Amino acid sequence: MRNYTRKLRNWAAIMPCLLIPFTPVPTIAQTIFHFDELVISGSHTPTNKNLTGSANTVLNAEQIERTGVIYAVDALRQVPGVTVSQSGPSGALAQVRIRGSEANHVLVLIDGVEMNSPGDGEFDFSRLLAANIERIEVIRGAQSGIYGANAHAGVINIITRSGRGEDGLTSHAFAEYGSFDTVTTGVGFTAGVGPIDMAFNIAHNRTDGFNIAPTGNEDDGSFNTTVTGKVGVDLNQHFRLETVLRVVDRMSETDNQFTQFVTDGNNRSDGRDVAGRVALLGEFMDGALTSKAQYSGSRTELVSFFGAPAFFFGSEATRLNYSWQTDYRFSSNMFGGTDHTITGFIEHETQQFFQFGPFAAPLLLGQLERDMTGIAGEYRIEFGDTSSISGALRHDINDAFDDATTWRLTGSHRLVNLDTRFHASVGRGVTNPTMIEQFGFFPPFVGNPNLTPESSISWDAGIEQAFHDGAFVIDVTYFSAVLEDEIVTRFILGASTPINLAGESKRRGVEVSANWNPNANWSFNGSYTYTHSEEPGGIPEIRRPNHQASASLTHNFADGRAHLTLNALYNGEMPDTVFTFPVAGTTILDDFFVVGVTGSFEVRDGVEVYGRVTNLFDEDYQEVFSFETAGVAAYAGVRVKFGHSAR
Repeated sequence: MRNYTRKLRNWAAIMPCLLIPFTPVPTIAQTIFHFDELVISGSHTPTNKNLTGSANTVLNAEQIERTGVIYAVDALRQVPGVTVSQSGPSGALAQVRIRGSEANHVLVLIDGVEMNSPGDGEFDFSRLLAANIERIEVIRGAQSGIYGANAHAGVINIITRSGRGEDGLTSHAFAEYGSFDTVTTGVGFTAGVGPIDMAFNIAHNRTDGFNIAPTGNEDDGSFNTTVTGKVGVDLNQHFRLETVLRVVDRMSETDNQFTQFVTDGNNRSDGRDVAGRVALLGEFMDGALTSKAQYSGSRTELVSFFGAPAFFFGSEATRLNYSWQTDYRFSSNMFGGTDHTITGFIEHETQQFFQFGPFAAPLLLGQLERDMTGIAGEYRIEFGDTSSISGALRHDINDAFDDATTWRLTGSHRLVNLDTRFHASVGRGVTNPTMIEQFGFFPPFVGNPNLTPESSISWDAGIEQAFHDGAFVIDVTYFSAVLEDEIVTRFILGASTPINLAGESKRRGVEVSANWNPNANWSFNGSYTYTHSEEPGGIPEIRRPNHQASASLTHNFADGRAHLTLNALYNGEMPDTVFTFPVAGTTILDDFFVVGVTGSFEVRDGVEVYGRVTNLFDEDYQEVFSFETAGVAAYAGVRVKFGHSAR
């Protein structure tokens, strides 16, 4: 329940924004070639979006900016098939699921570096600020045939800005302030000088937050500082060197969850993430043969404090990866002219994890380590610019589990005269048990070393139809997956432990997306997803609503200098877990409908003022049981851009 004082405070913060002229506001291409409308994560090599058989959504920098989000997870809410569950405010744990899967079934790449933690197998999206993101690609369906474990239900590929293709220096900065004493700032540059290109960005968000507990009056704040650097060098006509480094320093305040309901508590979690990549790319035979050798790694440190400094729990998870990929392209006269791509890929990965502190699980006081070697191949044929088929096969050699073989087949075909495209994919996905599931975590979570990997066969088929020369495009996709050996947590006498379920867990549903761009002044994007996700025996999976929808309407005016965007999000009712000692029960979370508005105005070339209001109608809702969400809030800021590409 939100009290009257909080509503007054939030509405007071909105008033300055209402005075603003509310007129709106893997890595590069995996080779050294340039492509348009790519889906980089949809294959071993860059693929034209319209020739990709797997269902996909691409969000570019302008779309992300127009939504006004601070954290990237809020941009993902508009993607069909994607469900977000956040435990309270920005900075709190944010899980992302695709098509009714678990969060550790979704592979997350940032600039070509795998970011899923070996500890729980997930990527916590509260760690990812939206500033500096160039594009987000979401590929739905089993991608283990390409990427192995963690790509069981899909891939989310995030690409940050780079100086590739620029000639000169462009700098940018922004600053904003708003509700809950929230300050967000950022500064950076991109540059290209001869054979060298580079990019640097630093972004910071700090907020006092609000009370995430249903009762009490203690605010729970957070901060996040992210630094990203990229350097690329064209060594000669054949070789290119690329480096990426990303560092995140973050903190979030939390409350107690020792009873059924969350209660006020002086708790916090401190984290630091470091990720990097070095790659040598080569191009030979006039571009017919390309190769890439890459070393990448990520480390996530997290320390949680419970009231007093002496009561803490910490963990560190590290992933190191070496890979080699070679691609050969050739053309033939078959079927009137076809383009072929054959890819060979091999990687070796080492995962390390350990816990520390007085509350660490006794079995994990030492460091755990496991290794995996993956070998994969892919063959793709493109029939002009209308059709494509692809097949991928991968074998993973695991030292901790049985070896796994996964695969994927895709197809896409366009009927040019009807502006109709058919697309489909089928594949086998695998997810290994996480180290926490194997060996335990913060008591009373007890590990299970006898777990076996989860596996599934999934498929989807869809029709994309364009009208009025592409001004209006609608896509309808049906998906289905049958999961075996699902890993779930069971609660017995105050303790919890993971087990493999016997039988089949089923996921099925429909995704609908629509894009309407009648002219340069108006644009509309909408999506709807129906998802049915259940354990064996028909028990509904938690935090997966049957119905979700989103819509965004943008109006550009004043000769393109002003923009106004109205966005809406609907989340249907869904089950969730209630922790009641000594067992756990379930409850149903109410559905919710959230509306926001953003606006910006370019006061002069390269200088733009903007503002936004979130949760415009002060909807009271929860995405995770007993964790409150923000009421109506408002923010205002300014963006500046200078340099050769500034408008």
